[in-house]
Amino acid sequence: MFAAALGYDGKVLALHQAAYALTTYDLFSPDGSDGQFRWCAALLNRNAVTDSDAWPVDHHETRTSRTK
Repeated sequence: MFAAALGYDGKVLALHQAAYALTTYDLFSPDGSDGQFRWCAALLNRNAVTDSDAWPVDHHETRTSRTK
């Protein structure tokens, strides 16, 4: 619903969230006390991120289909 309100494909936003989680899981607290690692792990375990349909096969095709 959030993605649709902004005019973006939810699958593409899920991909961006996964990239964020993979690159920031250990950036904030060295002992994990801030919850970032747990948040990232939970995000990556959500179906929207780990579902094989969430990953665009052809980025150009995904971008082109949005403009039609």
